Amino acid sequence: MRSYPVTARHGLIWLFPGDPAMAEQRRVPDIPELDGPRPWARIDADYTWRAHHSMIIDNVSDFTHAYLHRKYRPFWDARLTHCETVGDTVRLGYDTVIGGGRLTGRFVDRRRVDTTSIDLVYEYPYQRSDTGGGIKHWCFVLPMDRTTTRVFFLFYFDALKIPGARARVPRPLMGPLMKAAGALAVRPLLRQDGTAVEAEQEGYERNFTSPVVELNPAVHLFQDLTIRKWEQHLARENADLVRRSPRRDGRSSEPSDSAGDPANPPARDGVPPRG
Repeated sequence: MRSYPVTARHGLIWLFPGDPAMAEQRRVPDIPELDGPRPWARIDADYTWRAHHSMIIDNVSDFTHAYLHRKYRPFWDARLTHCETVGDTVRLGYDTVIGGGRLTGRFVDRRRVDTTSIDLVYEYPYQRSDTGGGIKHWCFVLPMDRTTTRVFFLFYFDALKIPGARARVPRPLMGPLMKAAGALAVRPLLRQDGTAVEAEQEGYERNFTSPVVELNPAVHLFQDLTIRKWEQHLARENADLVRRSPRRDGRSSEPSDSAGDPANPPARDGVPPRG
């Protein structure tokens, strides 16, 4: 039986399905706010959505869909201020209002954290965001097949304020507060995103020959990066096949050390957690 490098970090299990000798070249993302002596309070959520992994990355980075979350209002009035691709990374930013929900908005300390803008990064194959240095998140996608994705979210907060006061919530109380916020606001909000991307997948399957209408230029950059990485994977696979093909003298070429799963586009460069 084949074995693969596995590690546990950030409360998640990570598997590297490629050449074990290359595992150290594709490290698990560092999240110092969660690994330090005073880790930030966090909210974890994971789902299995019937949607291609690229649609999920598009969704969580495209803030023009705020009208889908009118009940929870995690952000609104978003205006894209910049977007660019640098290597295997897409960076973008929005001027927007973050954390304005009727419940969660009471705990956001706007005197200490600038919640009028957000920076997002698609650092293939992971996505993350930073609001004022005090509210952050990561999104990890694990393709299960061509139309199903397991998605993992980590939200973490430096501090929250006591509603109606200037004092911060004591750190021992942050954990229980995060659990309540996750159950009452964050997970229901994300389920709306799941409904949206699953509907998008269904629409694509019915109308896959139709032109794609996308007004947010950042989404085009995400898609271009994902396609480029998938094409690089196919090129490596084809090169491996050539090396393994019989030579003219009747002997086989040396087998390649690389491994990958063509059904899972991000698998060559490292996959996010399995649970």
